[in-house]
Amino acid sequence: MNVLRRTVALATICLIGGCGSGGDLEPGPTPAAELVIGFGHYGALKVGMSRDALLAATPVKLTEYGGNPACAWLADSRYPVQAPYGELHVTLDDKNKLVGIDAPSAARTDRGVTVGSSRDQVIAAHDDPVDEGANETGDYMLFGSPNEGWLTFNLNSSGAVVLIRTGTKEYASGMNVCSGD
Repeated sequence: MNVLRRTVALATICLIGGCGSGGDLEPGPTPAAELVIGFGHYGALKVGMSRDALLAATPVKLTEYGGNPACAWLADSRYPVQAPYGELHVTLDDKNKLVGIDAPSAARTDRGVTVGSSRDQVIAAHDDPVDEGANETGDYMLFGSPNEGWLTFNLNSSGAVVLIRTGTKEYASGMNVCSGD
């Protein structure tokens, strides 16, 4: 049922906004409410996929806005206007493979956690975290395993989710995967 919903949602986006070839879609509303972020994926985007596959699978046009020899950062056309959170943001490594996804603020997990959910709601939905700590955005809770992938909820000082990210363990933990070391 979820696959059918996503297919219909993406088809609707294409009908309304128009779909180009090769992943070069015109900027439009991010269908974040229709897409689910999970362990190692956000909708059709999967950690480890190539840049070309990423651009073909992304329902909005992504633009490279920075990086260094170790990685590249891409985001939809509204980033960083609503920074630091709010729109689709991805990180590619030096081999042009997707290592991390910061989901738009309207995205949700398959268990219903969204930006604004409380720490207790995250734990009720996803059990106990594998790791907890602090990074550049505040406190975080890391869930997952090497087999299923990694999912992180970043929390503000009130304990509310401000960012949901997935990726390699290093990326999901908030480590600097772009240091080039």
